Amino acid sequence: MRNLFDYPGMREYIQALQQQLLRLNQLYYDYKCSYRHSQDLNEAIRFIHESYHKPLDLAMVSNHISLNYAYFSNLFKKNIGKGFAEYLRDVRLDKARRLLAETDHKIVEVAAMVGYESYKSFTRAFRLVMQIQPTEYRQMMRQKAEHKAHSYNAIP
Repeated sequence: MRNLFDYPGMREYIQALQQQLLRLNQLYYDYKCSYRHSQDLNEAIRFIHESYHKPLDLAMVSNHISLNYAYFSNLFKKNIGKGFAEYLRDVRLDKARRLLAETDHKIVEVAAMVGYESYKSFTRAFRLVMQIQPTEYRQMMRQKAEHKAHSYNAIP
């Protein structure tokens, strides 16, 4: 904004002042919305990580944070970089990989533990993301662990 004396009259000065106030108001509103959205998304992500092992869908999460289904879907994808279903799948598969590598649970048990209702849908999703079957992944991780243990024990 220019100096008061740079305006031809008081009316022009007040109009410029009003424009500045409107811009400031819009910036504040954008900041407030952004902060609210980040709080909503943080709560949604926390809820997903807390509930991934149960039946969970976009409607349940959007209801949990009290946002419209379609609005939340767009907000999630825009800010997280992937859709809700893909994000949930990735969370579940991360947990499944850990369970496969660190436990002796059967594959069907691992699938249920991470929220898949069927063994078939779990193995399909796992193969799509990892390019190998869950059983092959478990074998590969066990071989790596054995190799690491042998290498560690071989050091004098």
